[in-house]
Amino acid sequence: MKNLLFGFLLLALLTGCSSDLGKVVASEKTAPSDLGEGGIVHKVTNAEQLAGAWEYFSMMKKPPKGDFDTSDYYFVSMRESSSCPFKLKDVTANDEKEEINFYFRVKGGSCTADATPRTFVIEVDKNATTGLENAIIIFLEAE
Repeated sequence: MKNLLFGFLLLALLTGCSSDLGKVVASEKTAPSDLGEGGIVHKVTNAEQLAGAWEYFSMMKKPPKGDFDTSDYYFVSMRESSSCPFKLKDVTANDEKEEINFYFRVKGGSCTADATPRTFVIEVDKNATTGLENAIIIFLEAE
C-alpha cells in the first residue's frame, strides 16, 4: 500500500512539473534583421500585434487566425544549422520565477556549422501564462 501511494505521488509530481502548453502554428527560415547571436522571444496578445510581429519577423506565409480569447502567441527566433533544424519539444510555465520556457532539440547526426535563421510562432494557453514576465529559450542536447 505504501509503495502504491508513493507511485501515485510520484506520478502526480511528474505530471505537475511537465506541461504541454504550446504548439507550433508557423515555422519559417526567417528572422528580424537585428537578430544577434542569441534568440529573440516576442509575445503578442491581439490581432494588431500579430500583424506587426508577422512583418517584423519577415514571415512570408499567411498568418494564422489567432484565437486571442484563449491563446497568446510567441514569436521565437534563433539561428540553427541548416542541416539540423530545431524542433519544439516542450513549453513550460514557471510561476515562481514568472517565466515561460521554450525547449528545443535537434536530432543527432552530422550538422553543418552554418547559422541560418528560424522563427517559430507558438500558440500558448493564455490562462497558463498570465503574470509571466520573462521568457527563456532552452536548447536540449541532441537525441
